[in-house]
Amino acid sequence: TWASSTGAVATVNDSGLVTGVAAGTATISATSGGVTGTATVTVAAPVTTPGTVADLAVTGVTDSSVTLAFTEVTDGTGLPASYDVRWAAGALTWSAATAVAQGSCKVLLAGTVIGARRSCTVLGLAAAKAYQFQLVAFRGTLNVNAVFGRPAGRARGVGHGEPGPWNCARGANATAHCGAGGLGRQPVEPASGDVGEQ
Repeated sequence: TWASSTGAVATVNDSGLVTGVAAGTATISATSGGVTGTATVTVAAPVTTPGTVADLAVTGVTDSSVTLAFTEVTDGTGLPASYDVRWAAGALTWSAATAVAQGSCKVLLAGTVIGARRSCTVLGLAAAKAYQFQLVAFRGTLNVNAVFGRPAGRARGVGHGEPGPWNCARGANATAHCGAGGLGRQPVEPASGDVGEQ
């Protein structure tokens, strides 16, 4: 007789064939003639492409910074992804965009919890200048063995000419457009290009 201690992780049929169901550990036992033997089976999580951030948005601006927010995704192995965040003045092309070097969005931005809402700040921007921001989730080490997901939609921001209070209009699948008059809602621009080109 064959049995699995945790059928949600691994099952075993009458012939002793073990089938993985989900990541985890199970003990498989075989009993014959009053004698029982056991073996531990570990089922690894399937490795997939890192997730795609679907809700990148500008949530705040000052005269020299922009705050971005997004929901964290998997790196494809069940762990939180890391993020490569880039910016460009005017239109953004991923391969020509600049990696964020100042602020809490600085590359390498390590993930914390899959599904958590994350905010970070890009510093060193010029007042009253239009910018686009984009990020991509990845696992591994940049420029060594990184595996990338699809790029997030672009978020746009314009540094305030004068600091002061402002309102933010944003919603699901929308990016926020920042300007001296506050934020206006715009549709997300679809991601384009292959992130692999660096």
